[in-house]
Amino acid sequence: MNKLPFCSKCGVQLTKENWNNSDQKVHRNICKSCKRRLWKIWRLSHLEKDRDRTRNYYRANVIHSSKGPIKGKKRPYPSKCELCGKLRERGLVYHHWDDNRPELGIWVCRGNCHRFCERVDKGLHEVYLNIKKNLENET
Repeated sequence: MNKLPFCSKCGVQLTKENWNNSDQKVHRNICKSCKRRLWKIWRLSHLEKDRDRTRNYYRANVIHSSKGPIKGKKRPYPSKCELCGKLRERGLVYHHWDDNRPELGIWVCRGNCHRFCERVDKGLHEVYLNIKKNLENET
């Protein structure tokens, strides 16, 4: 007869309901509630490291578009805006113009530079130039 083991942390007898399959395969005797508690403690003690790891992953691989997030490799994250040249450790966004080719994009300031890029993409700069040209011709 095969006896079920006990949790090494709290002493509860392990059953299929309170014991993870992955833990059973490697003979780790810990119940689900203790494992959840240990993971919570680990995450709180490694919060900054976990945040940095997540931030770096999203910086390199996830592009936010109007259709939702797109996975793909971005160009490396610089320390300054590629449009105005201001030094920025944080606060740069990746502006891309083709969802099918995410590597085609530039890192720009979150504020004015990104708004400028969006307006150029929508063709508003041509409207502005036409209005300016018409006003100059009237005078």
